[in-house]
Formats: sequence, structure tokens, C-alpha cells
Amino acid sequence: MHGAHELAAGDFNNDQVADLVVLSAQGNLVYLGSSAGPTLQTEVGTGYAGAATVADFDLDGHDDLVIGNDFISVTDQTARGGYVTVFYGGAEGIDTTRSRVFHQDTEGVPGSDESDDSLGGALTAGDVTGDGYPDLAIGAVFESIGSATHTGNVWVLRGGASGLTTSGAQSVNQGTPGVPGGNESCRAPEGPGRAHRMKTPPICDISAGRGRDHETYFFLPWFLTASIAAAAASGSRYVPPGLSGLKSASSS
Repeated sequence: MHGAHELAAGDFNNDQVADLVVLSAQGNLVYLGSSAGPTLQTEVGTGYAGAATVADFDLDGHDDLVIGNDFISVTDQTARGGYVTVFYGGAEGIDTTRSRVFHQDTEGVPGSDESDDSLGGALTAGDVTGDGYPDLAIGAVFESIGSATHTGNVWVLRGGASGLTTSGAQSVNQGTPGVPGGNESCRAPEGPGRAHRMKTPPICDISAGRGRDHETYFFLPWFLTASIAAAAASGSRYVPPGLSGLKSASSS
């Protein structure tokens, strides 16, 4: 139970050699790649991180690292419902002195911080606005919206010359106009799975899936079609189990 549970790779020091990120119960470790193999550079973040993604959000030539702390310990007072931290890359690798934390009480992020939302449990990056800068999608599997408990939600933060920003941040769920279905209790999106280039690069679309829909158990993907202006719900579509080839737990 102390082994690695999540891996990510990128080029943080721009030396054209892949670097490695290892998330584990013992810490979140960054290894710089070289001809001799990976060498430990630094540890990032605190507590148990459930997800990680890599992208060059400020387009400075160095990949940046985002980790999501969706499980909050009693000693972590950063946020009650989970948070994400971006660590920017530099000439020496990950620069731990240049970072920023985002959660639902961060100014500009829609919603409010609540206990046990599991924000940051799913992360992915891609340019959904078409401006050349990668954007960050954040999933919260247990976010409640109105009377719908644990319905789930996805946020999109935009990249830019200064890195990730809350300016123009968006919140998307099944109550968002254009998204099929509606918010219902215990209907928990797993958050963004990955950014799909389903159209002409560099504009990316986002897929978001949920692990449970009422009494059926399968991965149900939602594809949110990106536009030049924003990662809008317009053009989104739902792929049911019959089309995805997946069966519910009750199916034989």
C-alpha cells in the first residue's frame, strides 16, 4: 500500500529528455531523466495526491506539473474539498518556489469549498480555447449541486503567458446547458479522462466520464466539444453502454 499509484512524464528542464513524476503514499517525487537514467530532483506538494498531469501552461519551453490532492488529511488545512497545485518547470527542473494552489474558495473559481468533494481526483490538460496555451480540466467526483448530492463536476482553468489563471474559469456538469441528462444524486462523474484532439489541432476536446449511473456500473463518457472561444457544452454528446461496448454490473 506504499507503492506508486500514479505516474506522469514531461520535460521540466527542457533538455529534450523525459522526466518522471511518481505519486505514492510516501510522497510525490520528481525524477529528472538523463542518459544514466532518472535521478531524484525534488518532492512536490504535501499529503496524498490522487492525480497528476503535465503541460507547458505558460509556453516557456518547460513543462509544468499539476497534482491533485482530493483526499484531505486532518492536518491539511489548505481546503476541505480538495485542491490542485501547479508547479512550474525551469532550467533546473521543477521550481518548487514557483507554484500556485487552486480550490473552490480561490477567487475566480466557480462554487465554494465543501468537505469531501474530492476536487483534483482527476486531471487533464489540452488547448480547449485555441489560443495555443494548454488549459487544465479538474474533476470532483463527489461535488454536490443544489439538491443533487455527489453528482460530480468539471472545472476548466485557462493557461496563459503567466501560467494558469482563474480568469474565464468554467464549471461544467449535467446541469450545464447543452450537456445531455441532468444532475442527479449519486451520479458521480469521474472527472476529465483526457484531452482528445477530435478536431484539427491544436484545439482539444475534453472527455468526462462517470463511474456510476444509478444502479448500473460502467464508465459513461461525455465528450465536450471545444470551440475557439471556450470549452463549451455546446456540441457535447453522451456515449451510452450499448455504443461503448461496456456492460453494467447487472448485465450478463
